[in-house]
Parts: sequence; structure tokens; C-alpha cells
Amino acid sequence: MIPVHSITASLLLLVAGLAQAQTIVPAEVSPKISPIGLRLVSPSDTARVSFTVLHTKARNWLQTQIEPVGACQYVFVDSVSVLDSAAVTGGIQTVYLDGAPRRNVRIWWGLYQKASDSRCTSVTSARNLMELPNPHRSPRTDSLLTSWAPDQILATASNGRIDSGYPQTIDQAGDLERGMCPLYDCMMMCLHPESAAREAFLATMREQLAKGLPVVRITGAGPGIRVNASIDDTSAVRRLGPMSKWRLGNLAWGEDQPIRTVRSWGAAAPAQWLKTSGKRIYRWRNDTLASAISANGATVEVSNDSTFECERPDAANGIDRGLASDLARDWLIAPDSSEVRDGRLRSTFRHWYCGGRERSWEIHGDSITVGCARVALSDLEQTLGTAPRNRLSKLLIMANATGLRVQPGLATGTPWSMVVRDASGRILTQRDSREFEETIPLAVRGILVVEIRSAIGATTRMVAR
Repeated sequence: MIPVHSITASLLLLVAGLAQAQTIVPAEVSPKISPIGLRLVSPSDTARVSFTVLHTKARNWLQTQIEPVGACQYVFVDSVSVLDSAAVTGGIQTVYLDGAPRRNVRIWWGLYQKASDSRCTSVTSARNLMELPNPHRSPRTDSLLTSWAPDQILATASNGRIDSGYPQTIDQAGDLERGMCPLYDCMMMCLHPESAAREAFLATMREQLAKGLPVVRITGAGPGIRVNASIDDTSAVRRLGPMSKWRLGNLAWGEDQPIRTVRSWGAAAPAQWLKTSGKRIYRWRNDTLASAISANGATVEVSNDSTFECERPDAANGIDRGLASDLARDWLIAPDSSEVRDGRLRSTFRHWYCGGRERSWEIHGDSITVGCARVALSDLEQTLGTAPRNRLSKLLIMANATGLRVQPGLATGTPWSMVVRDASGRILTQRDSREFEETIPLAVRGILVVEIRSAIGATTRMVAR
């Protein structure tokens, strides 16, 4: 637990400034207890102190930054106190025009020397990241603020030196600035009879095959996959991390959503697809030495899926918040040639303003949703005039008293996957395997739809149990 010091208003001096701290006169110092294995030293008179705040929906982290420091020196924050008011003296009132209230913070810190070793001899700067406690809503109340951000920081060093400054704030929550977002009013209108909508859809499918492209039934293939990103990429770290020297050693990722082919018609289709979800992940890392910066304190990971962003729902750089949940169901897609070549969906399956997805149609049981119409999958196969590709010819599925026995017709050790649905399309079970045969326990009886997929293709069988 972080000890909290009592604070007197006379020690708190209001100093104008921005992210760069200003040095103030020394004050009386209380003894400090050194971290184990480290020796307390005095910071240089020329050392510059600055701050960065990571603000999330209900939490704040303060990064204290000091340069220059000596080789193998580390900065530690000994204690912290968050004031109940933003005004540093009793007679000043401050009005903030942004969304969340601000509170001043006071910290006590020390610079500590580690025994020299080859890993830290190049250190010239030091940083510390710590979580800040929530302050009271106002003096003499017990209720705490759940959304707030630090304002002025007053830092007292072990030698009595006091620095004051305003932090660079990383607003990961997106709630520190008030603003208005446009609202999109969507209305579903069926301008054509159901029969006309069905014929137009089937004509689109025939045109897709005539172009030498496949029509593909897809579904999700598991959780998102992290993709390494550069912390120097402003689009990768937007609202998640600082664009300054103090970011060095931190990590960033994007995310791809894996998708698998259930079956396809026409030209060959990739067995696996990827689609960028727009999710960005950033790790404030303080367990490493990076580019002459000694780092210690909390390691925190944040992502933009909890960040409010005022942007169009189909924005190319925005997060597709419904991607994973939509892929819990099956879809029919008409990918373009570049997507077929590399297995990456770009414009296909892109989210629209008012729901739905680009060149994509949701499948419900044995039919496809096309606007206000439904098209039977059997009508699709008949219209395309070709059998689905990638059937597993040696597939054997047998119903028994306890469930199903499934033999995909593959050698032991070959990976394959299976999904079992009821007649309404609800998933009953799914499994990945490398076995020659799997026994699947099921209590459900009736018509079951079994989908089997492997590297050589995919197929679907209906089984009565």
C-alpha cells in the first residue's frame, strides 16, 4: 500500500507551466528507506523532471521522468498524495471546460544507485510508472471520484528539492474533452418485392463466378491474433501511449481476426482468411532497460476497444467492435481477386453505417438473409450450377447412443476441425483434432449439421440422430 503524507497548503506553490517541470526551492526532508540493494543518492542540480499521465476510464497512472541521471541509477516514488481540490492554495478557484475534473498530485521521490553492471552502465535517464489512488469528490467527503485526471504535479526529491509541472496526458478513455458526435439515423426500407431481391442476389452470385472468383461461406476461426506494430507509428499508438523519448522500451500491437472457409463454390478459395479488426494494444513496460532509460514500477497494458472514439462506424482506421461477435455466425461472401490471392479481407466484410457488411450476407440455418428476403442455400447451389468445392470424399459420420463418431478420412496427425449445429444453426459443440476418429458426446436428438474442415477443404453433412 502507498503511504499518504499529510499536506499543508503553504508547501504547495502554484507555478505556471506545461509539460516541462519548474524547479522550486528546497524544503525540509524526512529520512527515506532505500529499496533493497540500492543506495540513495542526490540528483544532479541540472536534472530535469517531467511527467506523463495515462488516463483510463476509472484509473490514472503517473510516469515520473528524470534526466540526466548517472549510470545504473533508478528513480523510485516513495509516496504519493492526491488532493481533494484542483486549487493549490485556498484562495484560487480554477474552472475547467473539459469533461472530467482535475486534481493536483504531490509525490516524494528519490534517486537510487545500483551496483554497476554491464546492463545498466549506459543509463542516462530514468522513469517510474505508478497507479494513483482516487481522490475524494471534495474535502471532508468519503465518496471517491471514479473519473478524474491529474493536473499540476508537485514532486519533492530526497534532498528537499521541489519540482512542479503539468503532465503530458494520454487520454486513453477519451473522456477529458467534451464534444459532440454525429448521429446516424438508419431506416430499413424494402423498395423491391422479395422475389426481385432474391433474383438480384442470385444474379450477383452468377456474376462472381463468371469473373473467375469464388463464392465462399465463412465463419470465425478463434480469437484475435496480435500483430507486432511499431511504437513510432502514430496510428498504432493513438490515445494509448506517448510519442516521445519516454516511450522507448514499450510495446505495441495491432490485431487480425482469423476466419475459416466452411465451403466454397467456383474458383478455389483460401482455407484461412484474415481481417484487421482495428484493435490497437499498447504495453507501458517497466521491467526492462531500453535506449539508456532505466525503468521501474507498474507494467500496464491498454487497448482502444475500451476507448471512446468519435468516428464513423465504417472508418478504415476505426475499430470493428462487432467483428468477433458477427463471426460467431456463418456468412456468405463474394471476395475480390486481391483478397483471394493473399487471403486477407479488406473491403469485403467491412461494416456498413446501418448494419450489414460489404459484399457479405448472413446465413441463418438453411437460408441466406438478403435485405428483407431469404434465399435458400439449396437455391444458391442450383443457381450456381456447380457442386461446392473442397469436399472430403472419405468423410464418415455415424450417430450412436451417446452422440456421434466422426472419421474425416485423414491420416492421424493431420489437423482438422469440426462444428456441430442443430437445424436452427445453433452451435452445439466444436473441436479441433489430429486424430483419425473422434467420439462426440451429444444429448440433442434430431437433425444435426456437421461441418468438417482441414487443409484439403471443407464440407457439411446433415445427420439424423
